[in-house]
Amino acid sequence: MPIINDFPGPGRQGFRPIALALAAGIACTSPVAAQDSGKHLTLNGIMSGTVAPNGLGFVSLSATDNGWASGDTEGAMALGFGLGDADEGIGMQFTVNLVSLGAPGNGVGDSGYLSLKFSKRLGERPVYLGLQIDHLAPWGDASMRVVDVLIPPGPNDPGLYLVENVDPSVKLAATWFTQMDIRGDSYPLMFTLGAGNRVRNFERDPGMFAGVGMGLSQNLAASIAWNGDYADLGLGYRIGGNLFLNATLNDAFDMEDQQRVTLTVSHTFNAFGG
Repeated sequence: MPIINDFPGPGRQGFRPIALALAAGIACTSPVAAQDSGKHLTLNGIMSGTVAPNGLGFVSLSATDNGWASGDTEGAMALGFGLGDADEGIGMQFTVNLVSLGAPGNGVGDSGYLSLKFSKRLGERPVYLGLQIDHLAPWGDASMRVVDVLIPPGPNDPGLYLVENVDPSVKLAATWFTQMDIRGDSYPLMFTLGAGNRVRNFERDPGMFAGVGMGLSQNLAASIAWNGDYADLGLGYRIGGNLFLNATLNDAFDMEDQQRVTLTVSHTFNAFGG
């Protein structure tokens, strides 16, 4: 394992990298849930079993406070599109993830990796099984993660770190949609349960994750998720048209001393024109 100093990239020891959650409307495509009720629906902080519909493109920009040892803001960007039909066959989603935005010495596109996701509807019920592969062909800081901090960083010292190469990670998740009726009004719900080879201990060890999202109104949704290390509380807001804003309180109960806020703005569009 190499030893380097001044490592600004994702996967620092004791820190879970930004989770790029796509806006609701990308993932929540079940007609039983969001579409029938007319309410917004989202689940922040974990992957779902669904993919973007065929031909739908998306771009998401995320930022979180307290991301770096200096207290500066950490940013990330995701660009991708969906292919196929998970209801009739196999749905696919391809994503380019750009990370370490705002890190010292990092420009846009200097660090990142590819993600590939597959989804299939199981039977007649709105239940989807998804398989996601992350950290494909990583480059820049995204290709390494910290194993140990040999010398902690100081005001005038970048620190010394033991790092290792990042291998692809695999997650499997099931997502199902239903609704809850309260006083004559319907509220869509989505549940997700999944597992992966790098989930716990800040995406280093195998583990499980789970979450539930609820549509509250045409423009507002809320969620809670367990990502393997701690709980994330989320709000999703449809700004208008194909523009969405998600806010996530990471480590909501301060279980791992990682409490911070992540904001994600997402835009969807027709990726193939027409």
